[in-house]
Amino acid sequence: MKATDMPLTSPLHSTLAVPQDGRWAGEPLPERASTWPEVLRWHASRHGWRTHAVFIDDGEPTMLDYLQLERRAFEVAHGLIARGHQRGQSVAIMLPTGPDYCACSWAF
Repeated sequence: MKATDMPLTSPLHSTLAVPQDGRWAGEPLPERASTWPEVLRWHASRHGWRTHAVFIDDGEPTMLDYLQLERRAFEVAHGLIARGHQRGQSVAIMLPTGPDYCACSWAF
């Protein structure tokens, strides 16, 4: 089953927050964040338990919340730094769409 096939009343959809009218679940959006890590830090600090993404693999959903995403992206970024990568250098991602790919894309 694809996530788009799930009814909006399913337990999975009840955990998803949807931005409306420039607000995220009643909170203003991060207007002062100028980088992706700052945006992610804002979300993780205010509602880290909320679902950022749901990945379906063989019909089984894997949910990734903001705290998990922030931790994984931090680990990827610091792993690259430890290996000598510097700001502005290119990095290729060759992963299937999933939590690891998501963490890598936020780490850059």
